[in-house]
Amino acid sequence: MKNKILVCIHIYYHNQVDYIIEKLKSLNGLDYDLFVTYVEENNETKEKFLNFNKNAKFKIVENKGYDIYPFLVLINEIDLEKYSCVLKLHTKNHDKLGSYSWRDNLYNNLLETKTIFGKNIKKLKKYGIICAENRIAKMEDNWAEDTWLFEDVCKQIGIKPTKAKFCAGTIFLAKIEIIKRIKELNLLQLDFENKAMETGSNSTNAHVVERLFGVVCKQLGYEIYGSNQRKIFSDEWNKKVFDNIFSVKNKGTYKYITILWFSIKLNRYNYPIIGNKNTIYLTENKEMDFLRKKSIEGLQIKINGNENMIKISKSAKFINCELIITTDDNNVIIEDNVKLENCTLIIEKNCETKLKIERNSTLKNKKIIMSDKYEELALDE
Repeated sequence: MKNKILVCIHIYYHNQVDYIIEKLKSLNGLDYDLFVTYVEENNETKEKFLNFNKNAKFKIVENKGYDIYPFLVLINEIDLEKYSCVLKLHTKNHDKLGSYSWRDNLYNNLLETKTIFGKNIKKLKKYGIICAENRIAKMEDNWAEDTWLFEDVCKQIGIKPTKAKFCAGTIFLAKIEIIKRIKELNLLQLDFENKAMETGSNSTNAHVVERLFGVVCKQLGYEIYGSNQRKIFSDEWNKKVFDNIFSVKNKGTYKYITILWFSIKLNRYNYPIIGNKNTIYLTENKEMDFLRKKSIEGLQIKINGNENMIKISKSAKFINCELIITTDDNNVIIEDNVKLENCTLIIEKNCETKLKIERNSTLKNKKIIMSDKYEELALDE
C-alpha cells in the first residue's frame, strides 16, 4: 500500500520560509516528496529548503491565481500514482492588524507537532480532506464564487454545480483520489487573472477552485474533517469523563442518571393516567417532552380512569411500548401512518375499551392481550 505523502508549498512571502520549515519537522521519519513553487528565483529560500530536505524540488510559476494556480501547475506535472495523500501549504499574509492568527490556526491544527500530524493522517482513512475546524466554510449566496461564477466554472469544466463545505484558506491534507479528480478536471483552462490581487479579495476563479476541492470531496462520497488540536483532550476522552460526572441516558425501557460516577436506574416513560375523560395525544406535538421525538422507545402508559381517549397519530414510531387499561369506557385510536414495533396493549378483564386502527398504520410484532389470562387477539399485519 502506498504511504508516500506529496507536499506542495507555494512561497510568495519569503520571510515565512523559516516558519514553514519548522512546521515541516512534524513529517520527520515519514516518506514524502517536497515540491516548492515561487514566482521568481530566490536563492536564500532555495538554500533553506535544500538544507532541510536535500531532495526538495523547485519550480517558478506565473504570479496569478494566488496559491491555487501554482498548485494546479504542480499536480499537472507530477505522477500522482506514487502518493497516498497530498499536504497543500502556502505562505499567508497577516491581517490588517498585523496578526498571523489565521495562518497559525491553519498550520497548527494540521501539523503543529508530529503527534498531531500523525492523528490527521489516520483520519484520512475515513475522511477526504482534513483542515482546521474553524476554517471549514459553507457556500453562501453572497459571493460570486458561491453563485453565478461557481455555476459558470462548473459548466465550463463539465460537472454538476453541487454546493459543499470547503476549507477556507486552502491549507489542508487530502486523499490522493480527490487531487487526481481535480487534475482530471483540467482547471488550468480557467482564466486565472494576473492582475494585482490583495489579501481578502474575492470573486475570482481561484476562489471558485478553493470551493471545488470541497465539491469534489463531497461528490466522491467523503466529508471534510475539522481538526481542533487546541482541545485539552480528545473528544472521546472528554465525553467519557463528562458522562460520568453527569449524564442522563435512555437504554431500552430504563433511564440511567449518572452523577459523579454513581448511576441511578429508573423506569423510562412510565405515565399513570388516574382520572376521567382525559384525552392523551401521542403525536409529534411539543406539549410534553417525551413526545418531541419521532421515535419513542420503552413508553408505558397505565389508564386507571373512565372515558379516557388515547390517540396515536402523525407518523410517530413506538418501539417496545406498553399500554395498560384497567377501567371501562376508554378509547384507543391509532391513525395517520403510525408504526408500532414490539408493542403490547393490555386490556384487563371486563374493561369495555374501544380499539380503532386506521389510515395506513402498521403494527409489527404486536400483542393485544385481553383479560387476566392474557389471551392474545390476532390482527392482520
